[in-house]
Amino acid sequence: MSSSDFWKIAITPEIPVSDEAGKIRHLLTHAGFTRVHLRHPGLTVAEVSSILVDIPASLHHRISVHSRHMDFEMPHVGLHLSSKHAIPTCHHGGMLSKSCHSLTEVSALSDKCDYLFLSPIFDSLSKAGYTSRFSLDAGFRQAIRDRNVIALGGITPQNIHTVKRAGFAGAAMLGAIPWNNCINEFIQYNPTDHMVQFITDGTPEQCVSQVCESVKGGVRWVQLRMKDAAPDVVKSTALSILPICRQAGAIFIINDHPHVALEVGADGVHLGKNDMPPSEARRLLGSDAIIGATANSLDDVKAASNEPIDYIGLGPLHFTYTKKNLAAVLGFDGVASILDDMRSNSIDIPVVVIGGVTPDDIPALVKAGADGVAVSGAIAHADDISQAAHRFIELI
Repeated sequence: MSSSDFWKIAITPEIPVSDEAGKIRHLLTHAGFTRVHLRHPGLTVAEVSSILVDIPASLHHRISVHSRHMDFEMPHVGLHLSSKHAIPTCHHGGMLSKSCHSLTEVSALSDKCDYLFLSPIFDSLSKAGYTSRFSLDAGFRQAIRDRNVIALGGITPQNIHTVKRAGFAGAAMLGAIPWNNCINEFIQYNPTDHMVQFITDGTPEQCVSQVCESVKGGVRWVQLRMKDAAPDVVKSTALSILPICRQAGAIFIINDHPHVALEVGADGVHLGKNDMPPSEARRLLGSDAIIGATANSLDDVKAASNEPIDYIGLGPLHFTYTKKNLAAVLGFDGVASILDDMRSNSIDIPVVVIGGVTPDDIPALVKAGADGVAVSGAIAHADDISQAAHRFIELI
C-alpha cells in the first residue's frame, strides 16, 4: 500500500443484495473504491463464487472474501480474517487482512498482514450498541503510523477527513453505502468530500445543544462561532463541544481564536479578513491544523490562495441575520462567477459557500462547483435541529 494513497473499502451486508455483482463493479470502477469485501457468512464457497463469476476477472484482485470462506480457490481474491481466526500458515496469494479491536493487536499483527481493520472508530451505523472506543489523539496517531490500518465503524463520506487526519491508511464503509437501492439508483452513488459545516449561533449553552443535535442529524464538521464572547468563555464552551465532536467523528474548528484552538486541541480555525493572518496561525497551530479563510470577492480569493490555508469560506450567498458587518451579497451569479474564475486561474482550493444558505440552494451550488456549504441559522434556529441538519446532509 502506497503511503500516498488513501484506501476506501466497501463491505457488503451479510445477506446478499439484488444485483450485487453489478453494484460491486460500480464501486470499483466508478465510485472511487479501492477494494470490496464480500462478507456473506451464510453462503457456501460455491455461492460466493457465483457472485464473482459476474464480476470481471480483472477486478478480482481488488476483492476479498471473509473467514468463513478460507478454502476459496480463486488465486487473486484476497482473504479477510475475523479477530478470532489465526493467521494461516499458507495463503493462496491474494491480499491478506484481519480485524483488530485494540492497538495491542495492531502492533502484533501489522507485519503479518497486508492491512488491518481497526474498529469501532466511531459509533457503528450497522450494529446497534457498537460504540466508539478510541480517542484519535496524537498518541493514537503514532501507534498506527505506517501500519496500514483501515478505520471501520461509523465511517461516512462526511468523516473521511477526520479519519485521514488521524493517520489511517484508509476507511471501510458498510452502513453508509446504499446497498439496498435498486441498481439504477445505486449507480448514481458516488461518495464525495462535499461537506456541511455547521456554525453555532447563540449562548454557550445553546451552542453546545446545537452541536449535540446537529451531529445526530449527520453533521461532521462543526465551527464554534461566538464573536462577542471573551476568550475564556469560548474556551470553556469549546471544551464542552470537543468530546461531542470526537464521539461523532466530526471535525471541530473555532472561529477567530487560534490560541483557544491550540489550548483545547481543536482541529483548526476559521479566520475572517480582520483576524490573525493565516501564515501566523499556521506557525502557531502546525502543519496538521485545518485553517479556513473568509473571502467576499475574487480579489479576496486570489489573496487567500497565497496563504497556507485548507479551504475558503466564500460569501455571503444571501443576506443573513447571523453575521454582523455583512459584506455585499454575492448571489448565485456572483458565486458561480468566482468559482469559474478560480478554475480559469488554476486556483485549486476547496470552497465552502456561506451566507443564508438553505436546502433549496444546494443543487445549484454543487453544480457550480462548490465543495460544500457552511450553515448557521437554517440549522441552529430550526424547530428540529437534527432534522434540519439531516436535510442538508441528504442533499449535499
